Amino acid sequence: MGCARGKGGRAATPTDWARKYERSVAQRIGTVKKSERPARDTLTAGEISELRDELLRELACREEALAEESRPLTIELDRWMHGRRAQIIDALKRIRAGTYGACAACGNPISYDRLLIVPETSTCIACARTLS
Repeated sequence: MGCARGKGGRAATPTDWARKYERSVAQRIGTVKKSERPARDTLTAGEISELRDELLRELACREEALAEESRPLTIELDRWMHGRRAQIIDALKRIRAGTYGACAACGNPISYDRLLIVPETSTCIACARTLS
């Protein structure tokens, strides 16, 4: 999958990215809900590799969108774009360190479904609810 494109084939703006991200998460939730496999907490090496590749693609596209954005971003959108970029970089660091899939807050495994839906997450559902 290539980078998101805006109207007329132009590079996606951060607003386009926010919309794409929302659609992507909704699609992943739908895929997980339709899945008939048993719930599990661990990822295979191949699944981690696939998620790493997805994160690398998203990072490259996000950086392209930020570089091509010529008009000032709203403060909120700018924070969101840079925050998501930082989360992706952090997830890639955790993959390299071998800690990907473990909750940064409690150390328990992050559920397989949560990682499929939000691969850059660093917390399990229970800790995410506590932290928010």
